[in-house]
Amino acid sequence: QTFDQALIDLVNEGSIDEEEAVKNADSANNVRLKLKLYRDNPSTPSPAPAAPAAVVAAPAKVAATGDWGLELKLE
Repeated sequence: QTFDQALIDLVNEGSIDEEEAVKNADSANNVRLKLKLYRDNPSTPSPAPAAPAAVVAAPAKVAATGDWGLELKLE
């Protein structure tokens, strides 16, 4: 859970007001938008965070190696 999401949860619980959440947010616009979306449709639960992607042992192919002057070598 991010700090901004914790602020949103506190607003939804009534522990703090929206102004306080926006003032202390890492991304004020993001918090403002999420609070507005919640107000417009409070019955919709927020989606569960996506599960982290599995760690891949080695990529199948490194694309565009020379385009940026960078090269990736796995040992």
